[in-house]
Amino acid sequence: MAPCAGVEAADEGHEEFIARGNVMDLAVGVIIGAAFGKIVDSAVSDLIMPIVGAVTGGVDFSN
Repeated sequence: MAPCAGVEAADEGHEEFIARGNVMDLAVGVIIGAAFGKIVDSAVSDLIMPIVGAVTGGVDFSN
């Protein structure tokens, strides 16, 4: 069976949709990565480093 003419147009639209989806996935990934980076930074500076400072004899890692 030969493909219909409409199938080619649908295929082009599908490729455009997939390309747009990849850009959206990338944008969401960047936003989630930035938020996760802030969470990790806050956890390290507020939770982990004070404990390490207390264990090492009161060393202040704030600078």
